[in-house]
Amino acid sequence: MARTAKVLIAGNRGVGKTRLFSRLCRNREAAPSSTAPVAWSRIGALRGGRQLLLDTTGSCSLLSRDAEEATVRDHILAEYLRGDLAGILFVADALSLSRSLALALQLMELGLPMALAVNGTAAAAARGLAIDRQELAQSVGCTVLPLTGTPDDLDPLRDLVARLGTLPPPSRRLVTFPRHVETFFALLDKLLPEGLIGSRLLGCLLLGGDQGVRRHLAAVLGEDTAAHLEGLAAACLREGAVPFDILFERLFHQKARQITGRCLRLRAAQADRARRPAAEDICTRPGTGLPIAMLVVCLTYLFVGSFGAGWLADAVHHCLFEEVIIPWTSRLAASIPSVFVREMLVGPDFGIVPNGVALAIGLVMPVIFCFFVAFGLLEDSGYLPRLSVLLDQALQKIGLNGKGVVPLALGFSCVTSAILTTRMLGSEKEKNIAAFLLFLGFPCAPLIAVMFVILGNMPASATFTVFGLIAVQILGVGLLANRIVPGRKTPLLMAMPPLRPPRPGPILRRAVRRTCAFLQEAVPVFMLASFGIFLFDWTGGLATLEHLAAPFLGQLLGLPETSVQVFVKTMIRRESGAAELAHLSASYDNLQLVVHLLVMTLIAPCINASIVLFKERGTRAAVVIMGAVTVYALLAGSVVSHACRFLGITFS
Repeated sequence: MARTAKVLIAGNRGVGKTRLFSRLCRNREAAPSSTAPVAWSRIGALRGGRQLLLDTTGSCSLLSRDAEEATVRDHILAEYLRGDLAGILFVADALSLSRSLALALQLMELGLPMALAVNGTAAAAARGLAIDRQELAQSVGCTVLPLTGTPDDLDPLRDLVARLGTLPPPSRRLVTFPRHVETFFALLDKLLPEGLIGSRLLGCLLLGGDQGVRRHLAAVLGEDTAAHLEGLAAACLREGAVPFDILFERLFHQKARQITGRCLRLRAAQADRARRPAAEDICTRPGTGLPIAMLVVCLTYLFVGSFGAGWLADAVHHCLFEEVIIPWTSRLAASIPSVFVREMLVGPDFGIVPNGVALAIGLVMPVIFCFFVAFGLLEDSGYLPRLSVLLDQALQKIGLNGKGVVPLALGFSCVTSAILTTRMLGSEKEKNIAAFLLFLGFPCAPLIAVMFVILGNMPASATFTVFGLIAVQILGVGLLANRIVPGRKTPLLMAMPPLRPPRPGPILRRAVRRTCAFLQEAVPVFMLASFGIFLFDWTGGLATLEHLAAPFLGQLLGLPETSVQVFVKTMIRRESGAAELAHLSASYDNLQLVVHLLVMTLIAPCINASIVLFKERGTRAAVVIMGAVTVYALLAGSVVSHACRFLGITFS
């Protein structure tokens, strides 16, 4: 039985791939989540044809270290190495042609037939831009089809896709690498099976350290050959003066700019206007960009922190779980004769339903969904790359690059979801530093609210002391972590799309898809963790811990015995611990409250964040981070407590 030819629809984010896919296909359906939860947005058959179209999630580079884009790359490789891809329909954006061409040129290295569909030509014409179609086709060596956004586009586009597999692949080599890299490609070409025409791109991925290509090559060629190829790549990298990922992006973007310069024409009136500073560039200039950034961060915080983590989470948790699911499961569980099973399922303190399931779906899901919506707005509008460029130099000091602004800002809303977003950072060093800073010192929105309630009854010096110490330690620990955490920082390599109004439909669909993927992974983990804590409490471990820790906390931190139950509740949920502290505040003096709030902020955020930390950073890194944070928090609290008592500072 003949295989169905598959055509890949690729391009940057927000160029209109999914809209074209919907107009081209019949019987379209969401991709099976078990095989490709985010790589293929949809799969569908071409109307009037036998080709199967794969709609990919947008990407900016084939060497991107973003987790989602790496997944896309991994699935393209799998299809390519199986020989299932008949061709690529690349959707370019006329308003950011150079950015689109950089990715298109990278995909051309696969050696597959490719056609370029240029979207947004009408919008480009309105800005005085005209694309020389013939010059562009000659420059890239493949068919170019400008799209006007009208129904007239459909027939020629459908015909082009139907005969894409019969077209010759681009024959010319458009990008030339330095001699040692070209020598590596030549060696690779001899070692790979005959007929595997994309050896140059496979070589680029090996040099870029992509683990997916090594895994695929080991499956196709065997472990020994894959290890040999990896050794050749390592030897090639030692000869280069510039990190390969930088060289790769530089060469492809340089070539894309050259081609764009030849193909894009600007009318005289618009050319004169283009010489003046563009209005959208004010987002990257410190004088105007910083106030805009502060406004955007505040709005994001209000939407995710106040609306998502506050009103929406409370509504879902109260209306769905407290009013319906928990009472309903409690009535069902009442007929179970075993007390152990009944408490394990619906016990109010550590039962799987009121804690594991309700925490994941009732509290975390609304925050995650709001974050993905906010992130989609920033991403789709083209503002996110400009914010990253604006703050890149400052974040380089603490071991991050401009992309780090997203998880750090979100840390003030919810540390759990902020740790999840460290996936977008490029290296393990950056992910570990960001996770460490988030785990160490970022008070989440509910905790901040309770902190202000407690500190509001004390002199202003107490508020300045707590938040001042938190800010200083984040900066100091970041500078130190940049020096001692092993690994390398990645340069900020981001395409700069034009600013435009965000599109609600695609943003909401993407947010729903990402939220569902998160729940598939997170709910089982939350249920397992809840069961583990229930067993610890059932066997008396929690009571023993409280008994042992009480004198230790008194001597080290100068806190009363009741602080143990506050810390235990803090480990489960921060705001629960803070609420307990507010409830017991009469048994504290003001200095003890300041010390307790400081340690509560510095020590592990909550069990949800701890679970996500293990899931995202792995057991080894998570244990190191948790150990370092715990020791640091206790030492910092002890120093503040004893120093204040020695100096006679009581915050009274």
